[in-house]
Amino acid sequence: MRTFVAIDFDDEVKRPIEILQDRLKSDCPGLRWVDPAKIHLTLKFIGDAAEDRIVAICTALDELAAECRPFPIAIEEVGAFREDGPVKVVWVGVHDEDGGLRYCHELCERLLEPLGIPREQRPFRPHLTLARNREPRHSEVIRRAIEPHAELRIAVQEVESVTFYQSTLTPRGPVHQPLSRHVFRAAS
Repeated sequence: MRTFVAIDFDDEVKRPIEILQDRLKSDCPGLRWVDPAKIHLTLKFIGDAAEDRIVAICTALDELAAECRPFPIAIEEVGAFREDGPVKVVWVGVHDEDGGLRYCHELCERLLEPLGIPREQRPFRPHLTLARNREPRHSEVIRRAIEPHAELRIAVQEVESVTFYQSTLTPRGPVHQPLSRHVFRAAS
């Protein structure tokens, strides 16, 4: 089963993201937009996890929740991956206000590694995916459309939990099913 660990967002974050997407749609041809209801921050993409590993992963995430304290993150700045060449993804940045996100991510990597889940080799670049580009030829038009929003500040959210998801790929896009939620011990 295809799985990942994520941070979910409140409606106070999702609603302004939906408004931003609506503003950009007419100026950004060729993009496949992410449903705002499904917007999340992937903390760790696990990939295929055998059924018999699910309990061990949940136990590791319980340990993560016991060690993490709630922390703020700022949702701000609009950009695109790849900086050079064709645009692949349009995103909103996630800024780690006090280092809590960095600690939570590193702890997740450390706790899952003994379960045979390798650490991510790429640097952690926290972001929320707004859209994926299907037409590389529109990259410059997309860059020009998002540039006025580069310094947009959307919201600050207090992170108090992580969610373990199953992701099923379908012709209409992925379907995410929560398997478990792990509330930080110090959360209200």
